[in-house]
Amino acid sequence: MSAIILTGPAASGKTTAVLHEILRRESLTHETWVLLPTRLQIDAFRDRLMREADAVFNVRFFNFYELYNLLLDLADDPQRTLYQAASDRILNEVIRQLLREGKITYYHQIADKPGFIKLMGDFVKELKQGAVKPEDFEAYAEKVGQPKDNDLARIYRHYQDFLVKYALVDRDGAGWLALAQLRDNPRLQEKVKKIGLLVVDGYDQFTPLQAQLLGHLIRHIPDTLLTLIHEEDRKEGAHRPFDITLKRLEKYGSAWQTVPHIPTDGIKNTALAHLESQLFTPNPQPSSAENALHRIEAPDARSEARAVMRQIKRLLLEGVSAEDILVVMRSPDPYADALRGAALAYDLPVIVRQSDSILQNPVVAVVLQLVDLHSFDFPRRQMLDVLRNPYLIPPHFTAAQLDDLERLSLEKPIVRGKENWLTGLKMGRVIDEDGETVFQIEDADTLAAQAAAFFGTVTPPEKATARQYVQWIQYLLGPDPMFEAEQRDDAPEMSLPEAVGHFSVYAQIRGQVSEAVLVRDLHAMHGFRNALQEVLSAYDLLADTAHGGEVQIIDWKTFRADLELVLQHRRMDTDLNTRVGRVLVTTVFEARGLPHDHVFIAGLSEGIFPAQQQENPLYSDLERTEMHSLHKLDVQTAEERAVDSGLFYQMCALAKHNLTLSRPTLDEKGNPWPESIFWKAATTILEGSSLVSYRLGEVIAPRDAANPREILVSVSGALRQSPEKIGDSTWEIVRSLNTYPLWRNVVRGRAIELGRESASVPFDGYSGLLRDPALITLAAEKVMNRIWSATQFNELGMCRFRFFSKRLLKLDPYEEPEEGMDIMQLGSVNHKILEETYRRLEGYSISQENQATALQILYEVAAEIFAEAPRHYNFQETALWEQEKQTMLGRLERVVKSDFSESSPVENIGQNRYPFKQEAAFYPAEIDGAAGTLRARGYIDRMDLTEDGGVIVLDYKSGRTPTNKDMEEGRNFQMMLYLMGAAQLLKRWELPYDVRGGLFWSISQNKGDGSIFADADEIEAARHRLHEHVLAAQQGNFANRPTKMEGGKCSHYCEFSQFCRVNRASLRKSSL
Repeated sequence: MSAIILTGPAASGKTTAVLHEILRRESLTHETWVLLPTRLQIDAFRDRLMREADAVFNVRFFNFYELYNLLLDLADDPQRTLYQAASDRILNEVIRQLLREGKITYYHQIADKPGFIKLMGDFVKELKQGAVKPEDFEAYAEKVGQPKDNDLARIYRHYQDFLVKYALVDRDGAGWLALAQLRDNPRLQEKVKKIGLLVVDGYDQFTPLQAQLLGHLIRHIPDTLLTLIHEEDRKEGAHRPFDITLKRLEKYGSAWQTVPHIPTDGIKNTALAHLESQLFTPNPQPSSAENALHRIEAPDARSEARAVMRQIKRLLLEGVSAEDILVVMRSPDPYADALRGAALAYDLPVIVRQSDSILQNPVVAVVLQLVDLHSFDFPRRQMLDVLRNPYLIPPHFTAAQLDDLERLSLEKPIVRGKENWLTGLKMGRVIDEDGETVFQIEDADTLAAQAAAFFGTVTPPEKATARQYVQWIQYLLGPDPMFEAEQRDDAPEMSLPEAVGHFSVYAQIRGQVSEAVLVRDLHAMHGFRNALQEVLSAYDLLADTAHGGEVQIIDWKTFRADLELVLQHRRMDTDLNTRVGRVLVTTVFEARGLPHDHVFIAGLSEGIFPAQQQENPLYSDLERTEMHSLHKLDVQTAEERAVDSGLFYQMCALAKHNLTLSRPTLDEKGNPWPESIFWKAATTILEGSSLVSYRLGEVIAPRDAANPREILVSVSGALRQSPEKIGDSTWEIVRSLNTYPLWRNVVRGRAIELGRESASVPFDGYSGLLRDPALITLAAEKVMNRIWSATQFNELGMCRFRFFSKRLLKLDPYEEPEEGMDIMQLGSVNHKILEETYRRLEGYSISQENQATALQILYEVAAEIFAEAPRHYNFQETALWEQEKQTMLGRLERVVKSDFSESSPVENIGQNRYPFKQEAAFYPAEIDGAAGTLRARGYIDRMDLTEDGGVIVLDYKSGRTPTNKDMEEGRNFQMMLYLMGAAQLLKRWELPYDVRGGLFWSISQNKGDGSIFADADEIEAARHRLHEHVLAAQQGNFANRPTKMEGGKCSHYCEFSQFCRVNRASLRKSSL
């Protein structure tokens, strides 16, 4: 009987030796048990075994959890093993009971929260893996005497008592029972003796429970062979983590014998062999990289992944087999998706083996978003995204109705809120500032009824049983006609109700074109159904045990939290393709023991690899060290958690011919990101390694382009240089590209863009001039046959290109609505308060003596309007609404105080004033000139009347105010229009008054600006400028030549500035 620990450097042939030993011992009567940590390693081990022999018999593969259950079955003691959901629910039940009894004192405020329950579940798991019994932890807590420790010990004890009382075990508890059976059950010991060989491969750490189990197994299994990275003379350096593992094995298994392995696996590059021998030694000896070590730097993970995949494509084109290439990452986030996307872009045969949370699967994600909509009160963006998701067919809406919902929510706007949606739908119409209908729903009542039905369908009951919640979710998913055919023996038995208003999730999944995506999504939904079953089983279990058969009624929040906990524990492989003929991309944990000719290690910047170590929230590293050293509790210490150095060492050792290290150079804020200590360690040992470094925004060289798009971008970038700097190879690529229509389009587009931005190239059809006679005629008709407003005049005067885009093409910027008031709603509320205030002040003179009365009326009006403002002006109140009201009222108060004072800015135009008209509508105001008669309409915010019959026009502004120079130079025509409109109103009303002048009043700055008399020369200049603009528009001239440049744009804000290409050259362009 032998129990051998075969030690040696990483990737030195230990696994090969084990394979040969299995084949040498192959027997038809005695089984060989092979214990491996991951499914990928099991698959790789089995593949290597099959390559060595045509057929292999009696070899069984396990991980430790599978081994626990096998031993219990052999002992005739099968257990009722809990799902994770049941463990969490029992822990939750135990904690709530202790809270009710007042037995949790330190953690009483957070003990029933999902976050604490998850923390406690992880800690219980750690204690069980450390073979720490409840009585051991209770003794520690009693000795330390701290409330925190007493709470945790009490929870652990009651949790374990519950399991024992009802004959239940969790997964690690099964290991306890398997160990006890192996120690005390002679029948099991006899059965185990019939195993011919136990192989343990691919592990670099064992929990105390695992080490104890192995220590007992080697007493009975005739021969055991365990591989471990370890060299005695390196146990204080690179092999320190493995030395800890060796000591733990020897502590619990005195029969172990350590046998150094003589390396036999292939021929490794001498430089890489030197790196492996020197890495993490106290005084590493440098040597030449000899083209074996390469480095890649790129700004971020995405560009880093593309650089890695370009290098891999180069290797494949040189004849390297895809199966000889390995890419590893410390964590899948963010590298898995980036590497997968780069491989897809370059058409590379890649398999990304990552065990992702099921929560990241797109089907599961959208189902959870659907059931969570009501919790967030149906937020606009999330609701529309869910309804348009390709995995769902909304039973309540057609595609056209979804368009109506989106348009309505943008125009109103609607940010969230079921009542806001229904109110907006019942109104069914949106008008703009000119009074024109912007949008109208044809059958608003029907759509409102359908929306109400949708809200009801996706809103769960406030309280129900777990089974009812599960059935509700199944109802939303809809039936799968092939569910019975695909169901496995271990799948949950669920009755799928016949759904009338379901979202056809399974039908959409099965409609996938890609078989790989179909398999992935069905696999995810199988896991999701199992998760539902786990939650359901957990509540059924509690009903059968702790609640005496009574089914619990719970609220949705509790059920949803339980489901979330289960889903967080569920993992799934995102790429189910075979490895054959593919580059393997996986994590450093999965890649252990898998040598390759070419190895790429990604993410070697500070904080990624090695990862930042965070202290456990329950016990600090200092406390854990004391628990371990002083109280003999086998909990994980900081030294045991710091495994990254061992992982990096193993990854470097996997490379036989080439090792490539890559890293990002800029963090999320654009700051320089230092290289990790591992990057420094490798490059210190192997000097002269090649470095490819990409800067932010840098276009790759044409020779490095890996797909057609990159070739086009790189060549276009190269051509921006002067001709003498462009290399012959680039010109050769350009000549070859000239035969492709796509490249010719690129060249044409480049020429157009250069023309638009060049001062020497006149305005043309690409910069605002219409050339087609029919289009010019159409534009002229739309210009002349319209009812103008001050806003439209100002847009035309500021930039004709802007007017053309907004008014003739009717282009609208897509701006996501936000909670709270936007600038338009703020202005509307301010205007409404001032309008009603001055309406109630009609008959009062605007003077110092009436200031107190005016302020009192202002306060009353503001309170009334503020109360209805969110509903009336369609905005969602925020937590700052009360503060916003105070700020708005303060500004309006200053306006009224200033107006009812001797220093009112209006006094410059006329004295002894009275409020005359509020929101006076005029139409049509006719403006004659060279372009004909222009008809306009609008609303004058306020008209004051002086004692001598003069009318003064006032317009409120929430922000900046225009100046008289803006009017004179043809950028703003509002006051000109309002003065003309006021004069025509007085004539229509047959009143013996005359318009004296007007001004703009800034509410935010509390000052009047743009004060002007009605007979000022600027009025006539503005009318002349206006007709010039209209004449140009009639002739199809909408050139993007601004009348004034401001911050590189024609105004401080323009929604079309990103594509009009306006620049200083636009001012010097010719229209010829």
